[in-house]
Amino acid sequence: MKKIILLTIAIAILLIIIIGGYFLINRSPGSVNEKTSPSQTKLNQNQYVPDIGNGQNESGQVNEPAEVPVEIINIKFNPQSLSINKGTTVIWTNNDSMQHTVTANDNFDSGILAKGQSFSHKFDTAGTFDYICIIHPNMKGQIIVIE
Repeated sequence: MKKIILLTIAIAILLIIIIGGYFLINRSPGSVNEKTSPSQTKLNQNQYVPDIGNGQNESGQVNEPAEVPVEIINIKFNPQSLSINKGTTVIWTNNDSMQHTVTANDNFDSGILAKGQSFSHKFDTAGTFDYICIIHPNMKGQIIVIE
């Protein structure tokens, strides 16, 4: 009889630990410290000028340097590869349920982005910039900056 009682108590404790861990991991972003570093800015996703990749918009008018969005969702950068003009700002927004980073060695680092947070970086130099999420190293992206 004592074994059954002890087994029941052990199962109850185990369930409490599992359920508590689940809620701890999946807590809402509002319960996390949402302090934003100076390089991170919470932005409205509609704050960019669409650019078709050649410095012009769809009507053929020349754009000022554009702001181009990259969405972080389902443990992926979307789009994974992006070609932009020199002077363009890329804005990464974390729409995933977990935290991520946008890190390109010595070029830029977002720090940890919680769900709903954004990070932007202006590309003033032509070249290819590979980046990853430090938390999920299999998440890879690439920005190709053309003159």
